[in-house]
Amino acid sequence: MSVGRGTDEPFQVYGHPGFSIGSFTFTPEPRPGAMKPKLMGETCYGQNLKGYAENYSKMPMQLNLSWIIESYKLLHRDHNFFTSYFEKLAGTDKLRKQIEAGKTEMNIRKSWDPDLNIFLEIREKYLLYD
Repeated sequence: MSVGRGTDEPFQVYGHPGFSIGSFTFTPEPRPGAMKPKLMGETCYGQNLKGYAENYSKMPMQLNLSWIIESYKLLHRDHNFFTSYFEKLAGTDKLRKQIEAGKTEMNIRKSWDPDLNIFLEIREKYLLYD
């Protein structure tokens, strides 16, 4: 999976040569800061998220899991899809395991409810205003 390193849109696009989604194509090439980008020289098919970022303030304030779930479904045979760094960003291996198990975005979100409720309860005593 490329996240746009080696393009004019790093971290604003994502794709893979084996994708059948999206209407956006890009080819990672050596550039300052990304001299050997992943999938260098290969045409990647995927999504340009630039418009999403520009309209983010009008969208629900939540993490969009659909991109990673759909990408995993398309590329799950690649045993290097998830790296240990993914788990650092997610906090645990739980999200990875849920995606690998085929859980839906709604099921994953529901699994967060108990911990979110505990957080909201703890947070209550620190709020200054109702």
